[in-house]
Amino acid sequence: MWDIGNRMSKAAAMMTDTEVSMRVLGSAWPIHANKTVARNHSTNIKAVGLPQWSADDQKLAVALQRELEGA
Repeated sequence: MWDIGNRMSKAAAMMTDTEVSMRVLGSAWPIHANKTVARNHSTNIKAVGLPQWSADDQKLAVALQRELEGA
């Protein structure tokens, strides 16, 4: 979908003799709006536990955030 959106915006820019640039502003993921799915999700989290992030994992996440701020 990203490629389709980019192609459409480039085509619109060409048709209007303007320029366009792209960057990621955010992201989205499915939510668990269904009560049964949400309950099962919660039960699974309690059984398995939340991820344990190492110091290296956190350093990578911070570096990616900094990199993407300039994107």
